[in-house]
Amino acid sequence: GSLMVIFAANLLVAAQQLQTSPAPAAQKTPALTEFKDEFDGTELDAKKWEQYSLQGGGKIKLEKGKLQTSGAEESRFGVRSVPSFTSDKFAVNAKLSKVSAVLRIDSGTPTGNAILVVLFDGGGNRLEWVLNTDGRLEAWVIRDGQGEKLDGNTLATKEKSPMLGIGRRGDDYFFMINNQVGLQKKIKNLPSTFRVMLYGFGKSKGEWESVSVITPEQK
Repeated sequence: GSLMVIFAANLLVAAQQLQTSPAPAAQKTPALTEFKDEFDGTELDAKKWEQYSLQGGGKIKLEKGKLQTSGAEESRFGVRSVPSFTSDKFAVNAKLSKVSAVLRIDSGTPTGNAILVVLFDGGGNRLEWVLNTDGRLEAWVIRDGQGEKLDGNTLATKEKSPMLGIGRRGDDYFFMINNQVGLQKKIKNLPSTFRVMLYGFGKSKGEWESVSVITPEQK
């Protein structure tokens, strides 16, 4: 649909074109930088990722091409990209292998989530795109530690291993599932320098297959 004609989608298409065939001279393809990891080693690539916590502790493991994250009760623990990126146009995608439900003390029902985060300023300001084990999707903006839910509790997917994506074009933000826009929001005054984080709240267990960050060429 027309929603896909957005900068984030254009970035992805342009990146695919760059990988598959040389562009004709007449067609100006924007110079792109892509940060990518497919977690195919046995240890976290220290040039790309570091363990990082917004609160509490947890464990990280690489196994069979998957990054496994799990935290302690009430934790927000996972990995953060070592490089930071500076642009108000980007497409961040993370392929999820699975997210497992864990019994929560407060609710008594098994629940869990996997969260793709665009971190500004160390985490006090951030965007979160959340997949819950029941398939519900939640989009959040956190400013100075205060969270605001952006979705109307209407987003969900039956896909068990989706691609979660967050795109930006200026003040327009796109929360994507499998490269389709699920939610579009205008958010003002967020910084242009960011890092990427992957985590699950509390004892959630997530398995991630790959991450890609596409921006205009980083100078």
